[in-house]
Amino acid sequence: MPEVPQLLVDEPSPEDSLGGAHERIARTIANLVRSSPGGQTIHLDGTWGSGKSSIVKMLTHQLEQTAAAGSSGPKGVEKFAVFLYDAWVHSGDPMRRAFLTGLISRTKDAGWLNGHEGPTSAEYWRTKLDRLSRRFKTTTRKSTPVFSPLAKIVLSALVGLGFAIPFFAELEKRIAGDLGSIPLLALTITSAVVAFGLVHLLSDQAMALVLRRTSDEEATEIREDPEPTTIEFQEAFGDLMSTVLSWSDRRLVIVIDNLDRIETAETRTAWALLRSFLDNPQFASASWFKRLWVVVPVADQSKMSNASAGNTNIDLFPENKPSPPPSFLEKVFQIRISLPPLMLHSWKNYLHECLSRCFGEDATGDFDEILRLYEGGGKKPVTPRSIVSFVNELVVLRLERDDAIPLSILAAYVLYGDQFEPDRMKLPDGLKSVLRDTSLESTFAMLHHRAKSPQDASYFSMMPRLEAALDGADTETIAQMLREIPAAEYVIDTYIRENLTRLENQQERLLQAVRALLPLVRGATGIQAERPALSGSTAAHLRQVAVDTLSSAKILRLYNPNLASGLRAMLDLSLDTTKTAELIVAMLRQLANFPDATGTTLSKEISQKWEIWSSMLRECLSIAEIATLVRAEGFEKLVLPIDSESWSRLCSELMGTGHEWILDCSTSLRGISSDLAWLKGQVKTQELASIGPVLRFYRARGHDEFYDEVARSVLAIASSTGPGPGQSNVEQLVRSSLFLFRFDKTRSLPYVAQMAGSALLIALAVFALSAEFTELLAATIYMILMASRGIPIVTLQTAATIANPAQAGIEVLQQFGSGKMALDAKRFQIFARTLDEMRAYEVLNILTASWPRTGMVGALAAVLANDQQFLQRLGDKGDLETSLNEFADQYLPDSVTRKNFIESSLRNATHQSVASSS
Repeated sequence: MPEVPQLLVDEPSPEDSLGGAHERIARTIANLVRSSPGGQTIHLDGTWGSGKSSIVKMLTHQLEQTAAAGSSGPKGVEKFAVFLYDAWVHSGDPMRRAFLTGLISRTKDAGWLNGHEGPTSAEYWRTKLDRLSRRFKTTTRKSTPVFSPLAKIVLSALVGLGFAIPFFAELEKRIAGDLGSIPLLALTITSAVVAFGLVHLLSDQAMALVLRRTSDEEATEIREDPEPTTIEFQEAFGDLMSTVLSWSDRRLVIVIDNLDRIETAETRTAWALLRSFLDNPQFASASWFKRLWVVVPVADQSKMSNASAGNTNIDLFPENKPSPPPSFLEKVFQIRISLPPLMLHSWKNYLHECLSRCFGEDATGDFDEILRLYEGGGKKPVTPRSIVSFVNELVVLRLERDDAIPLSILAAYVLYGDQFEPDRMKLPDGLKSVLRDTSLESTFAMLHHRAKSPQDASYFSMMPRLEAALDGADTETIAQMLREIPAAEYVIDTYIRENLTRLENQQERLLQAVRALLPLVRGATGIQAERPALSGSTAAHLRQVAVDTLSSAKILRLYNPNLASGLRAMLDLSLDTTKTAELIVAMLRQLANFPDATGTTLSKEISQKWEIWSSMLRECLSIAEIATLVRAEGFEKLVLPIDSESWSRLCSELMGTGHEWILDCSTSLRGISSDLAWLKGQVKTQELASIGPVLRFYRARGHDEFYDEVARSVLAIASSTGPGPGQSNVEQLVRSSLFLFRFDKTRSLPYVAQMAGSALLIALAVFALSAEFTELLAATIYMILMASRGIPIVTLQTAATIANPAQAGIEVLQQFGSGKMALDAKRFQIFARTLDEMRAYEVLNILTASWPRTGMVGALAAVLANDQQFLQRLGDKGDLETSLNEFADQYLPDSVTRKNFIESSLRNATHQSVASSS
């Protein structure tokens, strides 16, 4: 074996290592080129990496050998030339220029362009190619001199001065000799003026000719040859072929490779190039055409057919419905040669050879296992390129892992690694039948994660699944992992020691993990015999880490819906449940020390999540070990981070239930004084429904002052109800008074009595004026009668009714008691229902004593005798007839009224019973 495995080079090979099929195809094409007339295009068909390029290289080698063996021509001149044009390499280049450039270069190397000048010289074709490519341009330039007006004046003056200078010289002599200089002066000036005028009138071209100088400006006209067309390139190709293939024994093979690798648009351009050069009727009759061969290797025939048809959307060869090639492909390709699939023995020998080249001799038998693995469903389809790629991946893994892992296992990972499920540590089916290694899963995980050891790899592989199971308290999944994965115990223990300790700020996840692992701890509550158990050391780590991490959190998160079950699991896991329970109680005490506990943010958050928060508080405190601590004598109450309104809400939920004791063990954030102030404020804002629970709680604990403070708040409302009050004021007063009455009828009467002679009479007058017979009207009458045990005897006057609203209220009472208030059956029902809801039955005695002959009591008793709820409530006390007699004896002094009430009630109860049973 080589000291360091070497990568294989994926390049065409001139030798056939795959059974000889490639060499036979290359030899067949070479024989066709040597012996048959050309002008043919061969379609070399094969899958990606099947060895098409190797066949081209073998073809080149065989043709070169033929030329060398039978060469009788000039030295350095080939008889056979193969020109390979790689469309993929030249992708993005101007295709016609790239093609011709390569072709000229190849024919020059073949010695076919070794002339000194003319078409047989390479220089001639390079110049021609430059012209075709517009690298070399022939331009015609015509320059016209242009003189500016100032330049013409200056030049004309200079010319005139040139004519005048000789005359000035002669003039100077005559002046010196006094020989008549006047005529000569005139002649000099005239000559200069005439010369200036003649030169100035010349055209720009004539002036340039006279002066033989360049003008100060130049206008240029340029004419260029137009862009060359496809026809020009065809002509150039034909001329080149006529030159290089003029000898009858020469053969040129053009190979257009990788057409199916380039973009579809470029493929269409390549097809246009091929057809213009090779499928050209003008070339068919030329002598050189029979010495030209074209080979086009193709793997993706559908792309080629679409591009040649000029269609980028329609697949002419759909994957599931193969079709024969279209007619235009048959026309372009006269010969089709298909590469056969690799035979089993061929590719096995080739793979063995590649392995030997990279890794040396097989001393361990790994190669045979690798061959079986490759055959059993590895890389498909099997091609020389796929084998080389596989072996190269194997080389990389061996270099990474040295000799720590057998080569056969590395090969299995290369072939089957993408089917490995690391989170479940699950190998592909059938792999273990080839490799009988008990640690195969861990090794695959190590390779997948590039871990240092199988244990570390198992940790990485299992972690997502383990964390999901712990977060979901999924014991069964963890138990399954313990059964199926050898390293599961190690991973769980590592997670406990390294990850669980970091969950002090993720209390929900911590408790869920304890819930998930508790049933797997030997001796813990709830463990099942069929489940695997954690080792003693892992369980010990869990106990220590769980409690320490919980205590680091300082407070309990009551928003966690799984809090109570998590704490139950924590206590079951703990060896000292009392100590753990004390820790939990201490964490509950810290709720009031939360940074925002005294602000409004926390209260608002609790209010928004009230259902979860209150239920978790109730469930946590109800855990047996915790309940024992908080219900112990002398226990200091827990201060909850809730305001008085939420405390009242908690009272409403727990009062009268088996958890009412929780209220005795806790208090609101600001305590009893704050709760009392809140109660009084609720009376003022008429939020009376919310104060009942907290008032009931404190009254039950002997805090009568709470009721008295609320009553005094109602009296304050009454004192502000003066003459001419509005409807809303009297409603607020009556509703507040009615709340006191219903909450504690006996304790309310002294306070109601203080309002009965003033504010309530005014309210009664206001209700009566509205002409609406409502429950508030009836309740007001009943409260006044109950508080005053009747009404004062007052002499009424019309004027006084208007001046004193209280007198108007007394009038209403007189009308009601005397039966003069217009009460029909519906209104009687309102009064009777209100009487029953207020449990103000003493009013019946007061009405009998104050107005014995009006019939009001009988009428109200008759309505009650027909009220199903009233009868049901009396029946719930025991025997209905007995209860009716007791009620009548207590509240219906008149014997006739009493007799009629009892008989009517029993009759109605019988009818209602029959109706409900039917």
